[in-house]
Amino acid sequence: LEKAVLQQRLRESQEEARKYQNECNLLCDAWQVDEKEVVITDEELGRGSYGVVMVGIFRGLKVAVKYLHPVIASYYNEERFIREMKMASLLRHPNLVQFIGATLGDNPLILTERMTTSLYYEKKNVQLARPSILSIAIQVALGLNYLHLQKPNALIHRDVSSPNILLDNIGPAKYRAKVSDYGSFAMAVDSQTERPGSIAYSAPEAFNPNEHTPAMDVYSFCVLLIEMIINKAPETTVKERREQALKIAGWTVMKNLVQRGINEKKEFRPKMAEIIKELKQMESQRLR
Repeated sequence: LEKAVLQQRLRESQEEARKYQNECNLLCDAWQVDEKEVVITDEELGRGSYGVVMVGIFRGLKVAVKYLHPVIASYYNEERFIREMKMASLLRHPNLVQFIGATLGDNPLILTERMTTSLYYEKKNVQLARPSILSIAIQVALGLNYLHLQKPNALIHRDVSSPNILLDNIGPAKYRAKVSDYGSFAMAVDSQTERPGSIAYSAPEAFNPNEHTPAMDVYSFCVLLIEMIINKAPETTVKERREQALKIAGWTVMKNLVQRGINEKKEFRPKMAEIIKELKQMESQRLR
């Protein structure tokens, strides 16, 4: 009798495990979107090195829809694409553009929340004041720090640049800032053969995949800071970027932070958590 009871309990346990696995599979695949549910409008949001972004409607919600460039899409099989999308679907942070889902097939679509503009376009029209620069910088740093703290391995964005910082204007000179392309960027570049991201923001070690660490994002982030402060596009060489950093006038603590962040030796760059602390100190001192 005791043996029969144990066998019955084992069967029940196995059945429960199967149900749990099925539920997990459903949740893991929840990001998959039927292309028939996506209506693409004529409104273009932007173009990048690996796709065009349009406004779309998904289940009544306005979203950003990215078409991957055929050359980029051809680099990766469906298994790799699925793995990347699953990873993106697990990431949640107020300063990361929300991944909504993706379609499968030869020409996949990636759906994210829709933001008003990008830092790239905003700084063309507006000279950002220091409070706005600090606010945007802190928000971007928080998003990147979240990626860098992922376990078991840190996630490296590899393309921190003004086109990939999206903004919503929430008041006079006030912005909500979010980092975009954190999930799909790994698909866009074969890191064994190409330098990731825009050359103008790239760390010196970016050419060597074995040297890729979160410090690479720190370098790009500090180039982004220079761009916001002096309101000029970043230069393409390390020497020219150092010269641009010297043009930061009347903001000694920020100049010091930027110069440490663009150090050619990655081990001497501050961690993103340290950068957040310093930026918040600058903000609090400004408010006193």
